[in-house]
Amino acid sequence: MIRLPKNRPPTHPGVHLRRAMSRSSLTVEQVAELAGVSTPRLKAIMDGMRAVTSETALGLELATGASLGFWLNSQAAWDAWNRMKGPSPDSYQSGATSR
Repeated sequence: MIRLPKNRPPTHPGVHLRRAMSRSSLTVEQVAELAGVSTPRLKAIMDGMRAVTSETALGLELATGASLGFWLNSQAAWDAWNRMKGPSPDSYQSGATSR
């Protein structure tokens, strides 16, 4: 079960990633290589523009030491919060795609 904060959005996985990189003194390029993802993809996650997929979460576990579950739960909490606080499904235009 994922617990969501009531008065603020959960922390985006990209923020957690920045903190982990700061603690380890790793560069974006180093983490991307260790995680097996491209540098642009990693930067997009850090900027909140891309989601952490299960494949990326596995790579981030290897690169940062934070568990696969941590990355997936962080993304799930972010997604759930934004879905609950965002527009209702009825307000989406036909054919529109999400992120």
